[in-house]
Amino acid sequence: MSDTAETALPFEAVPGPDGLPVLGSYLENSRDFFAFRDRVAAEHGGVARYRVLGQDIFLVTDPDVVQQVLVTENETFVKGELFQQQLRPVLGNGLLNSEGSSGGASATSSSPRSRRSGSRATPT
Repeated sequence: MSDTAETALPFEAVPGPDGLPVLGSYLENSRDFFAFRDRVAAEHGGVARYRVLGQDIFLVTDPDVVQQVLVTENETFVKGELFQQQLRPVLGNGLLNSEGSSGGASATSSSPRSRRSGSRATPT
């Protein structure tokens, strides 16, 4: 895993597309959600920043940084409401989009053992 202390950039120095005044990258992002993110990752690397309607959005595709954000240092990263809105329809309220220490509770309740213990077998 990479040493993030050595590679951490100031917030404003994280690379990414410039976008338009006020709108940022809203138009391009809304035209083709996945193609836009693919292009940003290809052009700007594993951690990129872009703006949508005045909000900074960080796109993290580097596997080591993804693990850091979602697993090892989950408590220190706020994923934000936009992240929650975009992922909730796809992932539900699970581990990937939980904030802070609530991930531990989700991990317990989503384990197969926890799900099975609450169910009853019914004869057919």
